[in-house]
Amino acid sequence: EARVGDLGVRGEYTINHLSSKQDEHLDPEDPRCFGLSHFRLPDVLDHWLQEITPGVHLVLETVRDADAIIAGYSFDRSGDVKTKRYRATNVGFGLSYTLPVLTALLLSPAGTLCLIENPEAHLHPRGQTKLAELAVRATLAGMQVIVETHSDHFVDGIRIAVRDSLITPDSAVFHYFERSAGKTVVSSPQVDADGRLSSWRAGFFDQYEENMAKLIAPKP
Repeated sequence: EARVGDLGVRGEYTINHLSSKQDEHLDPEDPRCFGLSHFRLPDVLDHWLQEITPGVHLVLETVRDADAIIAGYSFDRSGDVKTKRYRATNVGFGLSYTLPVLTALLLSPAGTLCLIENPEAHLHPRGQTKLAELAVRATLAGMQVIVETHSDHFVDGIRIAVRDSLITPDSAVFHYFERSAGKTVVSSPQVDADGRLSSWRAGFFDQYEENMAKLIAPKP
């Protein structure tokens, strides 16, 4: 049974949670609402869905007599016709995976410690970077966000937020964890006001350059 505010271990109560808050509004001064003209929760959620996966809309329909909620996704593009609602099982898994993360970052009150594992899963690079921006804005709303990630796109989103002065360099902390001689080694590069890291880990930010070098190298 879902408790008030409980999204579930796997986000299984997210739809129930969102449905119960359809008429709630976020504070217009909330950093997560920056640039918006509508502050009702569904509108703010739709905005961030659009930022992370353009053209996607969450559609909720409450069947009150059955104490049930029908959820799905519709799609549109500029100049195109909006589609019908599709069941979550019939669209990309990234949408269902991301929705609880979005909900936690948008609805958690100030003082909340939010732990997120691999938020980049099933998202394209642009979506990963935008999700990092939302995580930053959640910290500006008073949350503390700890993320475990393998995505340089997500990390870049944090660095861009620093460079754009959305947060200060000392508000973003990076740790790399590696195994060496049977022990865990932690290194913590510093980030400067331009979003540059003091050190780079092999195989993380340099993979694009290595791939390009192989593609442009003469064939043997």
